[in-house]
Amino acid sequence: GLISHTSRWTTFWGEDQGHAGLFSNLDDLVFYMDAWLNKLASLGLEKEAEMVMNSKSESEGLPAYGIGWRFPPSLEFSGCGNRSGAMGHTGYTGTSLWFDFQLQEVLILLNNRVYPRRQKTDNAIRSFREMMHEHFLSPV
Repeated sequence: GLISHTSRWTTFWGEDQGHAGLFSNLDDLVFYMDAWLNKLASLGLEKEAEMVMNSKSESEGLPAYGIGWRFPPSLEFSGCGNRSGAMGHTGYTGTSLWFDFQLQEVLILLNNRVYPRRQKTDNAIRSFREMMHEHFLSPV
């Protein structure tokens, strides 16, 4: 596919190369998130999952980040999903992954706020993510 990220770089041979992100399809992401709901046991990676889940930063005044994931209270993009037992990740183009171990819920948003042109969409994508979480997640 075509890379639409402004901070991509070009190789000596003129090929566009992305520098970050996870590019996948819905089927693979459903498999991936299902594995996370079971703490990666289906992949034999329980110890690695535990390490990631315990990697939450506890620095005063900084967002609660871990290895590749955000933790409560720094899941503000997820509205009602900003709760204990949840983890999430957002992408620059507006995509996001979110899951809750306790309620066994997953929300995958695949969208592209920068195609076909870039506009000031930061607030719009945040509102969209919150609206989707409010609509699809179980109330706690």
